[in-house]
Order: sequence, then C-alpha cells, then structure tokens
Amino acid sequence: MFETENVTRTEQTEADYRKRASSLLERYARETGKDWDLHPHALLQWLHGFRDGVSAAYWRRTRAALAWYFQALGQSALSDSIRAVTTEGCAPPTHTSANKKKSVTDEELAALTKFLLSPGASELSVATYYFFVSCLITGMRPSEWGQCDVKIISGTEKDTVDGIDIVVQNAKATNGRAHGATRTLHFSRQYLSPQEIQALINHWRFTAQRVADGTFPLFQRDAGKKIQYAARKLWPRKRRRITLYSTRHQSMANGKASGLPRAVIAAMHGHATDRTCADHYGRKQYGKAGRVYAQVPEEEVARVRQVSKDWTPPDRTRTQPAGNTSGDRG
Repeated sequence: MFETENVTRTEQTEADYRKRASSLLERYARETGKDWDLHPHALLQWLHGFRDGVSAAYWRRTRAALAWYFQALGQSALSDSIRAVTTEGCAPPTHTSANKKKSVTDEELAALTKFLLSPGASELSVATYYFFVSCLITGMRPSEWGQCDVKIISGTEKDTVDGIDIVVQNAKATNGRAHGATRTLHFSRQYLSPQEIQALINHWRFTAQRVADGTFPLFQRDAGKKIQYAARKLWPRKRRRITLYSTRHQSMANGKASGLPRAVIAAMHGHATDRTCADHYGRKQYGKAGRVYAQVPEEEVARVRQVSKDWTPPDRTRTQPAGNTSGDRG
C-alpha cells in the first residue's frame, strides 16, 4: 500500500480539510470547555462519541480531515490515534447517498429515455439523456467530462465514424487513488451501435461548449437534478433511485459479468488498485455480460496495483495477468 503522508492533495482539498477540522474542534471546545492540546485523550474520547452519532461515510471524511490537520501541526501521535478510530459503531446512513441506486436496469433506462425524450422535451432534457447514456457507455465519473480530450476517428466512407478515443484526466489522481494522471478509452464501432456512437458525439459537442464558456459545472448540476426529478416521477415508491453516478456502478458491474480481469476494469475506470472496483462498486449480479464497450492500453493496465481479496503485504501480493480488454456485445 502507498504511504498516506506521501499523497499529493489539491489546495482545495486541504482547505476543505482545514475548515472541517477547525469547525469540529470549535464544537469540541464549546461542548467540553477543554482545549484539545491540553487534553488530547479527552478529545479522542469525545471523538468516539461523535463517531457513534454519524454515518460511516461522514466519519471517514471527518477522520481524514482531522488526521491531516494534526499531521500538519506536527502532532503525529494524535493524528495516528485518530486514524485508528474505525467506523465500527457508526450510525446507519441517513444521507441522500444511501438512497442512490448502484445499478441501472434495461427497464429503468427505457423509462428514463422515454421521459427525457418525450415530445416537446427541453434542451436540458435531451442533453441530460445524452449525458446519462454517455456515462453508461464509458463508465466515466460525471465530473470527468469537464476535463477530457475527445478524438473522433473518421471512417473510410463519407460521414462515417470508425471510433472514438477519450483521454480522461483521472479525478482522483491527486489523492493517489488513480493509476495515473490520465487514462485512455478507445471505442470502436465494432462494439458500439451507430446510435451509441452518435450519443457520445452529441454529448461531447454539447459538453465542449459548456467547458469552453465555463458553465460545465452548472450543466452537470442541472443534469443531475433532472435525473433526480425524473426518478421521483417514474418511481415514487422506490427508496433507491438511479442517478448520474449509477452509470459508473453499472459499467463496472458489466465488466465483472463479462469476466474481465479486475486490473482491466480498474484501468478502464481510473482506479489505483484492482481492489477498489471489487469491493466498492457495482455487483456482478447486476451486470450484463458483453456490454463492455471500451478498450484500454495494456501499459495502463500494468499501472494498476493488483491486490488480492484478502490483502497481504506487497512482497506477498498475488499478481494477475492483464487479459483481454474488450468484450463482445450481447
């Protein structure tokens, strides 16, 4: 595993960590009347109680902020003690992400398509449809469309497209959670229908305009809200509904169902290790075999750190061959 102290973080991340840690320490001082530097053990005890009242996801974010904050202050022992406070005992999740579905069925895609492309649909509805389908095809994080380069490969015949290459700036690269600064996704018409190719082109053209005028973040937000609105209308009784990010989970589930090596799936989605997709993303049971559209370079697959299911120290880690990076359509 990599050393957490050596991970490069963005200035924005550090600013967010500093704000979160300072706010929590102010709350600690108000509630206990103590200073953390004089009573570090009391702070740890208080944090255990605080942990029990929040979700595991919220505690992980808070723990990361506090550990970084105290490490920056030279309080290594306190930072290590905070890192050791596990999520065991955290409250059940009640935030909105607990209600976000981690798969997309064919029936849901068909219903969403009909809703977004209904007669008289707005420009946002149509653009949101292409956004959703493009994320489903590529497995990209929605935000990554604002920082990628797209090359359309023309066919030998007039007005035809042989393929599309996308070089993606990995969103998690600065935190050491990606296999490199970028990843390359190649899409061939051998694995994409003309309609799917056109959906990617339409989405990219619309997105490129928004990136150029600086409004892509607003577009991403509005598209996300549009899907949330559609999901509430289509499935009012469901607790978990699809979102833009559901497509990324489904993409990885499709890779698993298609039998791709974990390192290949990780490279396709910009993960540093093959364990991330195995443990935290789409389940194989929800995947569709054959629905893998991207090919990735072997040298990028080789950058993925391969970690067995039950992790052992690096010198004993089992390695896996990179295997085929494409799948037949089903």
